[in-house]
Order: sequence, then structure tokens, then C-alpha cells
Amino acid sequence: MNYYPFHIGDYLTETAHLSWLEDCAYRRLLDLYYSREQRIPLDINQAARLCRAVSKDERKAVETVLGEFFVQTESGWLHTRCDAEIEKAREFGRRARENGSKGGRPPKSKPTENPEKTHPVISGNPEESKSKAPNPITKTSYSEANASGADAPPTARDLVFANGVPLLTVAGVTEKNARSMLAGLCKRNGDEAVANAIVACAKERPVEPVSWLQAVLTTKPIASKQDALEARNRAVADSWVPPELRAQEGVK
Repeated sequence: MNYYPFHIGDYLTETAHLSWLEDCAYRRLLDLYYSREQRIPLDINQAARLCRAVSKDERKAVETVLGEFFVQTESGWLHTRCDAEIEKAREFGRRARENGSKGGRPPKSKPTENPEKTHPVISGNPEESKSKAPNPITKTSYSEANASGADAPPTARDLVFANGVPLLTVAGVTEKNARSMLAGLCKRNGDEAVANAIVACAKERPVEPVSWLQAVLTTKPIASKQDALEARNRAVADSWVPPELRAQEGVK
């Protein structure tokens, strides 16, 4: 999997007691689980190596997290939430392939045209009614894809609010202000750029995500998570003033 939903509020609630190393170990184990779509190897040494845990404390953190958040089975360390998300992604892919083999989603049927014939003569009236029949109420048929329950993939705008609102509210921003800010960023930078910047921000975990996003998105359009990190670094470098100039200009 190249993408998986990450609910920041749920994660922070369940992992507030972890140390810095244990938190890092858990995130790397989750990334490993999703990227390989496999359970974590039972051998602690092998699991630690895959997570790049080298020191004794780092390896201990991996072992602690596996014992607390994963279930030991014969085939490896199992994580129920990860397995559920992986199965959702696989099912979505299967439905997409089935629709593709049929030529994609069929177009929606158009409503039938209004009949041209008039109503029959009303009983007891010697003359034919000259009024046209009312428009028939037609039901637009659903496409085969919708009838099968296929879900449309999330748009960039969906990802902006799904990931951005929890990210900002955890930092103390009200939900209303968070949504307003994200809408403004999308208007100025585009949905895709803001979505990528939010993913990079969640991975970077800055102390002030609002300032981080504003600094990153004011440099240039963000095409990828790597672009977001490079833009952040440029913003920090541009704000640095040499000590000799600080003394001359009175900059503290």
C-alpha cells in the first residue's frame, strides 16, 4: 500500500504513554506492515532490523511495542486495524479491476422524453381535453458500479480535510478555524499541493503545524511530500540572518 488512513486523534489517545523511542518504533512498524502488506516477523532481531532499530534501547522499544499493540501468531505479529485497512484497499482494487474489464462505469441513463399524447377524454365531458399530460416521473437508474456498492476514491480535497482538521485541532485550533484555514490554503495553492503538505507535516510533527504549513505553501506549489520538506527547509534558511548583519541592523 502506498497510502493508508491515519487518524491522528485516535493515535495520540492510544499512544500518549509511549516514550519517544517507543512512539518512533510504533510508527515504523505500522509503515512496515502497510508497505509490505504482511505481518511483522516473529523474530525480534529481524523485526528490529527491518525497523532500522540498532541500539539496545531502540531494539527494546520495538519489542515493547510489539508486545503491547500486536498479537503474536504462528505467521507473525498481527495488527487487526492494519489487516482491516489492507483488506479494504484490496477489495477496492478488485472492484476497480472488474469495472475496468467492463469498460469502466457505464453512463447514467437519461430520463425519457415527455409523451406527446394528451389525456383521454374525462368521463362526462363531451369534448376532449386539450391539456397535455403532465411530465412523467422517471427514476434515473444507477450504474453497475454504484449498484455493486463501489466507493469512489477520496479526492485531494477530501484528504485535505480528513487529515488536516485533526492535525490542526490537536495543536489547539478550533475545528471551524481549521476548516477555514484549509479552505484558504486550497484556494491559493490547490487541493493536491495542500494534501501533500499535510502528509509531510504529519510526518515531520512540528510544534506549530499552522506556521509550518504556511511557510511551506508560500514558497512554491507542492508536488510531493519531498517537495514539502524541501520548501520548509528553504523557508527556514531564508529567515536566517548572519550575526554580523544582526548587529548592524539591530536584529535580535
